[in-house]
Amino acid sequence: MRSLGLRASAMPAVLLFAAWPLAAQRREFTILAGANYTGATGRNLDKSEQQTGFLAGVSFRIPRSARVSFETELLVVQHRLSGERAPSSLPPVQVGPISDAAKLLYAEIPLLLRFQRGYSAVRPVRPFLLLGPYVGVRLACRRDVVEGDSTLRHTDCSATPNDVVAGPDVFIPAAYQNVDAGFIGSVGVEIGRIAFAGRIQRSILDLVSATAIPTSPFDSSRLWSGAVSIEYLLRVL
Repeated sequence: MRSLGLRASAMPAVLLFAAWPLAAQRREFTILAGANYTGATGRNLDKSEQQTGFLAGVSFRIPRSARVSFETELLVVQHRLSGERAPSSLPPVQVGPISDAAKLLYAEIPLLLRFQRGYSAVRPVRPFLLLGPYVGVRLACRRDVVEGDSTLRHTDCSATPNDVVAGPDVFIPAAYQNVDAGFIGSVGVEIGRIAFAGRIQRSILDLVSATAIPTSPFDSSRLWSGAVSIEYLLRVL
């Protein structure tokens, strides 16, 4: 009887231990780097050229189970792209610049769900899928703009241009957004401490706000990018 009593009293402790979430046992801190390929889509774009940039940063994962984790990242992402408007015989002020080539640097924070194969010492290869939104804040911007009179202007995304290039027409700066947001999808494979992944990112906000007067071929356009990255599990907390 005493033995049965001890077993009965120990049962709640066993159940509590079994129900303790994996999130309380493991935290994963990683570093990652990669290259991305950025373009844009918009009604004012006649031609666009995608260019290669980079991404780098850290991630922090909180496993909720062996197969599902919550992951957040802090990334520095460079987007490089150029666009041209369609040729026009209208006055330049009515159609805006001929082309706009931008180099944009963002700090981005994705909030992702990670679906993965369970932990196994026998099979250390773990495919995974990441899905979720992101928000970004622009850190820097450089642009090469060809105006309607073919004047080349090196400028930025500020409301007050910092260059002094003169032309027959008044230069109207583009209203580039300071904040970006959108969604990310990524697939990859983790092998031990190293992971390789490819991701697709799509913005839901306009890169350049449309105004009464066209200011860039990117007016009302939205960014997209594809990236490949390598990630290293720095430590388990």
